[in-house]
Amino acid sequence: MKKIIFMIAACGLLMASCSQPERSSDEKGTVTFKVSAVNSIKTRGDINTSGDDGPIPTFAGMKVYAFLNSGSGDYLYNQTIDMLNDYNAETYSAVRILADDTFPAGDYKFLGVGLVAIDDYTIQPPTATTNFNDFSATLTTPSNPANVIFAGNVTQAVLATGASIEIDISRQVAGIFIYLTDVPTQIGGKDVAYLRLNITDANTAVNLTTGAGSVPTGAAYSVISISLASQAVDAANNVYAGPGDSEGLDIVPNSQIQSAYALPIGNVTMTMVLQDEFGTTLKTWNVQDSDGGTVNLEPNVLLAIGVKNRADSEFGDDNTNDADTDDDDTGTVNEDDKPTSLLTDETITVNVLRNWTDVQDLTLEEPTSQNP
Repeated sequence: MKKIIFMIAACGLLMASCSQPERSSDEKGTVTFKVSAVNSIKTRGDINTSGDDGPIPTFAGMKVYAFLNSGSGDYLYNQTIDMLNDYNAETYSAVRILADDTFPAGDYKFLGVGLVAIDDYTIQPPTATTNFNDFSATLTTPSNPANVIFAGNVTQAVLATGASIEIDISRQVAGIFIYLTDVPTQIGGKDVAYLRLNITDANTAVNLTTGAGSVPTGAAYSVISISLASQAVDAANNVYAGPGDSEGLDIVPNSQIQSAYALPIGNVTMTMVLQDEFGTTLKTWNVQDSDGGTVNLEPNVLLAIGVKNRADSEFGDDNTNDADTDDDDTGTVNEDDKPTSLLTDETITVNVLRNWTDVQDLTLEEPTSQNP
């Protein structure tokens, strides 16, 4: 298993404060900005976690875009404030106080954007005619999976006496998490080499004001791909043994665990497939939501296949009492986990979690290309 990063990786970088002298917030006409990165991720694991609000990634870019009401109802681009040098990694926020007369009085929409990797997305270059409702970011290299981007906005007036602007930014991508067990080694006498979660017509851009995805690829897309050929085999059951314990994250025997991000897309067709070494599909499962309908990928929402309740390999080290486990407390089997079995489940159901605190030990792995 690749090094676990993203959702449970907390940044430890404390950016230097802006070199410009700060003005007192009570001076006439000053405008104070505070941008806070927020999420609902909490983890009981001890893998690089930090803070009561869960881990926040290191930001390589953070800006606020100001859009001024034109008088006709449209909010048009006015100026950009770079917040990165003001970012405090311990508080997950950036604060900057701007001198008076920086903003003319008026009705504004302020859009905060945070990039984890500066080259992952191309932000639309704003001009004086750029409308707030149309501001978007496009994946620089459309690929699997999408990388994370944060955004959030507020509508607020700037008065002659100034203003205090607070913006919360959150992930504008969906999280997809799979926890499976009993992946067969052969289908119809042919060796299984890959397990893939596919979606149709993935988007390559996201509207930063609405969170809606756009610019579809027009082709099927593997959002998660696991190479199985190098894994050990449970010969007694003819299933792959899985990667086993990794980075302190305990998983049940014969299971696979991986996850990724994807840009928002509505009514997506999602399938789980087993393929041979040439990419030929040997078996397909339809994936549906808990209501039996099509799946929607929404910003800052998690789709989880299988349940991961424990982070460690010994019982009693987290919030589950030993008496509540299903079996004896051997410390060798994660009895509280409920991965989805590919031997017993013909239709795969995803749990749509709008509050990521429901998954205490969510992990996302470093993406790798594993196309045959």
